[in-house]
Amino acid sequence: MTSATPPRIYWLFGPPEAGRSQLAKALQTHLRARGCPATYLNGGELSAGLCRDLGSSEADQLEKVRRGAYLAESHAAGGNAVICSFLTPQHKHREMVRKILGDRVCMIYVRCTLKGCKTCPGKRQRASRSDEGTSFEVPAEADAVISAHSRAAITALLALCKITSSDTAASGSKGPGAKSSGHAADKKELSARESEVLGLLIKGLRHKEVAERLGISTTTVRTHIERACRKLSASSRTEAVARFAAMGQKLPKDDGKR
Repeated sequence: MTSATPPRIYWLFGPPEAGRSQLAKALQTHLRARGCPATYLNGGELSAGLCRDLGSSEADQLEKVRRGAYLAESHAAGGNAVICSFLTPQHKHREMVRKILGDRVCMIYVRCTLKGCKTCPGKRQRASRSDEGTSFEVPAEADAVISAHSRAAITALLALCKITSSDTAASGSKGPGAKSSGHAADKKELSARESEVLGLLIKGLRHKEVAERLGISTTTVRTHIERACRKLSASSRTEAVARFAAMGQKLPKDDGKR
């Protein structure tokens, strides 16, 4: 690997509609921007491929988790960090993951609250069933807990990587004359205002709050985000924020205005 970070497996689990996949993809983007090869495994995609012979019985669900864990292990053995997004609803499922992967796995519980799902009746109903424990057993053994619908969720997830800008510099040094990789050049292309906007988004501010803080319109905020996405080769605001965070860019000072 070119990164100073050893291969590790991040296992994101939580109730349906908790936002696991979005967070997992943000983590993958962050690690790749650091020069760390990262593989993303999704339980839903596994069901359509490697596990298409399995049904919804309790035994089949356990077997699905087992296959996912061994698949993650094989990718990690190849030198990749692995980000997994699986429901993993019961304690015995998590115990199996830990038994197979040992101390290489970081179990991250992505919590979904009823408040976070209030915008969608279907999500609210599924979250309610999960919170009641009928289909999802709330864990006590997670290495970290993240509230999926918190504005600081992505920032908290990225912090779990524990990678600093000095790690990037060390991993990117390939001797005299070597060309830099990743998004170092992209960082220089961002304007001061674009950097300010992304920095405030990382801190959890909404578009309207960013506009008020900087004294610009929400339309202008969106324009800066669109430009930053193009410069960072990001397909979404979430990906742009993740790439920006991975750069180790200094965030704007908090003056207490929100």
